[in-house]
Amino acid sequence: FWITRVVEVLIMTVSVLMLTVVFNLLRGFMADADVMMAYLAIVVVLAYAFNRGPTLVAAIAIVAAFDFFFVPPFYTFAVDHNKYLLSFSVMAVVGFMFSTFRERMKQQLRETSTREKQLRELYHLARSLAAASGNEAVIKQACFHLAAISDGQASFFRLSGDTIEAVDKKSSINLERLSLEKLRTCHREQHAQTERVNNVECQYYPMGQMSLLVLVLCTDHRLGDEQHHLLQTYLSLIKLAITRTQLSEQAAEARLQAESEQLRNAILSAVSHDLRTPLGTIMGLVSTILDKDAVLDEALTRECLDTIYDLSEQLSQKVTNLLQMSRNLRGKLTPKIELQNPEEFIGGVLAKMKHRLENYSVEIDLDDTLLVQMDVSLMEVVLSNLLDNAAKFSPERSSIMISGQLKKRHYLLSVQDQGMGLRGSDDRQLFDHFYRVHQDVGGTGLGLAISKAIVEAHGGHITAHDAPLNGAIFSIDIPYRDDQIDKGFL
Repeated sequence: FWITRVVEVLIMTVSVLMLTVVFNLLRGFMADADVMMAYLAIVVVLAYAFNRGPTLVAAIAIVAAFDFFFVPPFYTFAVDHNKYLLSFSVMAVVGFMFSTFRERMKQQLRETSTREKQLRELYHLARSLAAASGNEAVIKQACFHLAAISDGQASFFRLSGDTIEAVDKKSSINLERLSLEKLRTCHREQHAQTERVNNVECQYYPMGQMSLLVLVLCTDHRLGDEQHHLLQTYLSLIKLAITRTQLSEQAAEARLQAESEQLRNAILSAVSHDLRTPLGTIMGLVSTILDKDAVLDEALTRECLDTIYDLSEQLSQKVTNLLQMSRNLRGKLTPKIELQNPEEFIGGVLAKMKHRLENYSVEIDLDDTLLVQMDVSLMEVVLSNLLDNAAKFSPERSSIMISGQLKKRHYLLSVQDQGMGLRGSDDRQLFDHFYRVHQDVGGTGLGLAISKAIVEAHGGHITAHDAPLNGAIFSIDIPYRDDQIDKGFL
């Protein structure tokens, strides 16, 4: 700082001396008033270029040079006429005023630049918070901007009962060095707290009673007044953003619960008839067989038992779908992934559906893939639904083809039938709840929706399209995970 000031004073002094030499050489062509105006112009230029202190030094040097070289008696600082005292005073006052104006202008520019920077930072923060779609995104953006304006570390901590945990597991602030009592007091009283630990100042800011969050800001220096005011504005925006996301999440959860309850009621209403009809038929057939007065030959009894078995199998499939849909609505569809041989998996499903598919020709075409990652119990529901649909919408004695092959990092499992086809149905509607392509064929319209949810829970997707000649093809895409590839199962 002082070196800069000394250099500025030297530059000004040298400039004044050089210009004085020039004016002295041109004395015969310049009047005293011209010299004075030239010196004033120099003062204005120097006041614009340099700070107030060096400018005042230059003004004094100019007054001294004018007195010494251009005011009689020459080459002395004596003044033989009082009028020159006014000239000296004007030159000094002008130099002081211009240097003062310049300092004020620089201060205003600095303040304007600071305010512009703060407004720009507030704009970026507000835009980032508005774009954040969840609480975690809001907290991440808040920590980033708070650390930037404070040159410190910022982290959020959540209070849950007697436990306190960092929202961000990668937080740079160690919970062990914080005062747990300060954290609890800050949240309980909803008032900022401050403490100093190992030359680090930690400030605790509550984020509201609803959020159970406390912001901790740690710096190795005290914040200035401008930083503190900006921090308070930041905190107001962050609190509003956190409250907004929490209310949005609560509204979404309430809406989801209402929709789930509505869907649950609709499902029960839709399947009640499909459940009562086969149950009534089963009860009638069983009562007929158990009736001692009824005379039934062996063939008729066998037919009744076959019908009871078929209806029981249908009921089992519908109940399985209902249970699976209930799990979907509760958001508890989490596959238990394990390695499974495709041939054994398909064989197990066909064994369970042996009676359902006995009037159809089931063909299997699999490649030599040994293991596929899947939740066997869930994928059995998917394949059972697809095979049940194939049998339901295809004529007896027709062919049902099950094929499986590995393509790059995905295992493709397909079921093709020779039935009625999809009639150009929209692929998006086809997997909706209660949607049925063929309204004249019984069913609840839940099988494909459940299958889609299960396949997507595996990270894959299911598609459907019409077969080249007749029937439909349903394809399941199951992706391989990197850990499975590393083990060499591809």
